[in-house]
Amino acid sequence: MSSQKHFINLFMGVGLNVVLGVITTPVITRIVAPEAYGNLSLFLLYANVFLIVAALGQDQSYARFFYTRDEDEYKQYVLKMTSRIPLAIALVCAAIVVCGYLIIPESKAVWLIFAVHIIFVMLGQFSNMAVRLKMRTTLYSIIINVQKLIYVGLAVFMVLVLKWDHLIALTMATMIAQVSICIIGVSAERKQWFAPKLSEEQHNEFKTAVDRKALMAFGIPFIFANLCNWVFTGADKIMIKAMASGTELGIYASAVSVVGIFSIITTTFCTIWGPMAIEKFEKDAGDTSFFIKATDYISVILFTAGAGVVLFKDLIVYLLGSDYRTAVFLLPFLTLHPIMYSISETTVYGINFAKKTKLHIVIAATCATFNIALNFILIPEIGALGAAIATGITYILFFIMRTVMSLRCFPVKYNLKKLAVTTVLYMAFVVYNSWHNIDFVSIIMFIVFAAVLIAGYRQSIRELLAMGLDYLKGILNKFKR
Repeated sequence: MSSQKHFINLFMGVGLNVVLGVITTPVITRIVAPEAYGNLSLFLLYANVFLIVAALGQDQSYARFFYTRDEDEYKQYVLKMTSRIPLAIALVCAAIVVCGYLIIPESKAVWLIFAVHIIFVMLGQFSNMAVRLKMRTTLYSIIINVQKLIYVGLAVFMVLVLKWDHLIALTMATMIAQVSICIIGVSAERKQWFAPKLSEEQHNEFKTAVDRKALMAFGIPFIFANLCNWVFTGADKIMIKAMASGTELGIYASAVSVVGIFSIITTTFCTIWGPMAIEKFEKDAGDTSFFIKATDYISVILFTAGAGVVLFKDLIVYLLGSDYRTAVFLLPFLTLHPIMYSISETTVYGINFAKKTKLHIVIAATCATFNIALNFILIPEIGALGAAIATGITYILFFIMRTVMSLRCFPVKYNLKKLAVTTVLYMAFVVYNSWHNIDFVSIIMFIVFAAVLIAGYRQSIRELLAMGLDYLKGILNKFKR
């Protein structure tokens, strides 16, 4: 399957997930208190921090060295080499959490759920990566849909039928959904996970291509880089909790979850883009047109989706329930997170190609410091909106730094002037809508932005439409046959 077909297949497959997100997010926010919803976001945040540290960057090493050789035995070797230590750390840490729960009398049951969750979050990181690297895009779409359905179904059942504590219900549903997708992912790639032991000759041969030292040297910098990334993605929630209130944190978390519906598209893109970019570089490093087209395509898709979310923000937030109405003004700036992050993913891989992963630390540390400073200034003045503004502006800086440093390692002639004009116009649209409900001015600004986007990216739009039509024709032909 060609790279274009992979993208279309995954975008089409994830459409169901977007619909599910639109339907299910209001369901959850209407049956649980904002404070419980906010605490769930902290539960997920702490699990992500654990994953960042305990994975030792080996998930990134797995992706980077997967395509170095073509033999199935080599790919099984890389998976085992990269996953063993992180999984062992997860088991030890889970045991420590359980012991702490048993020793401390006033410990909450949510810690037991957390202990199980971190084991399967780690396993899920590698099982999903195995699916992604094999380009099984349909399976990956099924996995994310199953995860959401299980989570929502269990959460509703536990809250409405069993009458459980809201936080226990949400975290238990999250954990069980995570366990379920791990079972699916590992079962689907069981040949990689349960491969026969390599002969000594094969082990020595593969070790010459990549050994433990090389894997650690590549992966370890991602710990510090991702921790800094966590600071500027998690500082907003922690600082709102400390400087505002739990209720405002819940409202902010609900706005983030709405943007999360939109960012499913970006997550899907990043999921398939990483393996494709590495494989393309390994096989044809001189062809940079692949990277230019990807940047243009994702820019068109994301700016279009973002502008749509901002224009219809009043309707979207209305679905959340009356307790979450003020989230309407947080959405515009929060859309900059998935947009700028995903575009930067198409321009940043020069750093990984050159194996200069320490540059990620510089980028992340700078953005984390900048984000904390903005949060510290803005949250006391305008609450959760200040955090949303800080997040949006920081991700623009994040994109700029990633692109500039990557170009020094792997020169590519991206259409940066066109992208800069689009970003400035989008920012103007975002700023206005962060203080106003939809009105005549909002509509005019949207029309102007859309016109400029179409004019600037008309060739990319034609190609995207052509790919979409070809994909649909292929599906229709299959049905006819």
